[in-house]
Amino acid sequence: MRGRLQFLLGWRFWLNYTFILAVTSWVPLLRQTATMTTSDGTVLQQTSTNVRAYESWIALFTKGPGVGQGQAVAMHLGLCFIITAFVWFLIFKPPVKH
Repeated sequence: MRGRLQFLLGWRFWLNYTFILAVTSWVPLLRQTATMTTSDGTVLQQTSTNVRAYESWIALFTKGPGVGQGQAVAMHLGLCFIITAFVWFLIFKPPVKH
């Protein structure tokens, strides 16, 4: 099993991981819809807000960890790492010593 995880030491894996982080930073992590209605249920106003991953990264680095964006950034890092590592684990063939 140790031979199958050697790809974690290679620069190509980390370059691919960085590329995946950059590409997926445009994906919305959160979509929140606020609806204002009357007492009889008629919709007066409805707005939707999308928060993309790069916005969470910017908020974390400019405003600090107290903003509450740390969990979103950690989720982005973790999901990208798990998916990238899983794909590399499936396609990586360790070198065979004769």
